[in-house]
Amino acid sequence: MSLFIDFLFPKTNSLNKKSKVVVSPESEKISSVVPIGEKISPIKLISRRSNNTISENRKKSLNKSSKKSKTKIIQNFMKNTRIKRKSLFLNTICNDSGMCLAFGLETKKIREYFDNYSFEYIVKPPKRIGNDSVNGKVYEVMFERSGYKTYGIIKEMANNDSDNLFYEYCVGLAINKWNLKYPCFIETYYCYYNNYNEIKKIKTIKESCKIGNNKKLLIQHIKTPITFYDYIKRNEYDSENIIKILYQIYSVLSILAYNFTHYDLHGDNILLYFLNEPILMIYNYEKNNEIIFMTKIIVKIIDYGKSYFYLSDNDNSEVFFRYNEEYCNENIPNPHYRCLNNIKKNKSTDLRLLYILKNMYYNREINIDGDLIKLINILTKSYNPRNNYCIDEIETDINKNVINNVDDAHKYLYNIMHKYNPNNYDLYEKNLIIDMTGEKNMIMKNAIIGV
Repeated sequence: MSLFIDFLFPKTNSLNKKSKVVVSPESEKISSVVPIGEKISPIKLISRRSNNTISENRKKSLNKSSKKSKTKIIQNFMKNTRIKRKSLFLNTICNDSGMCLAFGLETKKIREYFDNYSFEYIVKPPKRIGNDSVNGKVYEVMFERSGYKTYGIIKEMANNDSDNLFYEYCVGLAINKWNLKYPCFIETYYCYYNNYNEIKKIKTIKESCKIGNNKKLLIQHIKTPITFYDYIKRNEYDSENIIKILYQIYSVLSILAYNFTHYDLHGDNILLYFLNEPILMIYNYEKNNEIIFMTKIIVKIIDYGKSYFYLSDNDNSEVFFRYNEEYCNENIPNPHYRCLNNIKKNKSTDLRLLYILKNMYYNREINIDGDLIKLINILTKSYNPRNNYCIDEIETDINKNVINNVDDAHKYLYNIMHKYNPNNYDLYEKNLIIDMTGEKNMIMKNAIIGV
């Protein structure tokens, strides 16, 4: 408003010939406007100044009221269009929500957009996928809000011999802390129980024991994956792609070897997601070492019901099972898993996937060559074929060229991955950068996902 007044009444003591008035500024305020030649008494002059002051105060009041009104209009507009603006942002930056979640991009924004995956945004009945397993049933659910979609998986227990879904939930919460750093995991959302129409979140082991088999687990889902086992069976692969897949798995299992053991790593617990266009994956190690390769396949390790995890002395598998026995008087009921000891790490047991590949090769079920044949031939002989879960942990033998554990597998794959470095990789538009020191979250550069 002051600029507007200055425009009407320029700050000058000179004569304004057009209007024949003298403008007398006082402390940068208009004090009086006196026509030329007019004689005015001090009383009238004071009155005129008083009227000018009242007029100015009124203008200020109107200006303040106008500002408040405009602010309220803007606030209401922003509030009423908040969902549409968020939907537009997500559709622009992250058109394919599944791929964004796979790369750890905008996960917080997507979660908040669906109110932490509230069931009110499930627009269709859950769709049954896969076959029944010993651990229960799996359903696909679609969340939709203002045209933006994302997907989830609901797992439910089959019986008391099933994996403990609440334990899998606890492992999943630990993995969520690594999920933004490494692309080979899925995010865990919530553990629920369904008592008729009542849905509640389970927060403690004691609560989980009282509920029985009504537990349900909501986890991340990306559309149209295939299992590693199905991929091998299709005979549409080559050894290079398998090596890149194995590197995505064992590089991270090695980095997390003291904090995580899967304990059930087979072909059906490895999901593969195929991108429309290849991306450049860059794994940064210490001392400026890096592994760079191009791929259209993103790997996800799933099913954490038998896994070991360690975050701290108060948050780990051993603490869980100690409280589980105290409150529930149960451990792992299925005798098939009697030799599992998932209250401690085991760097050798997750070689199971490599042993399966080895058996398939020897049984002539798959065709592989070169470095992959060498890899399976130097696997340690400690594997017990009578029980897939019973593998004793074996430390690295620096005097022998053998693979005894995930660290050895990682080292072997690391040494051969350099031959797959692409030429002119600076030309690739989408780069996924993974910090193998674990200090930084992964970054996708130059990417708008899904377009």
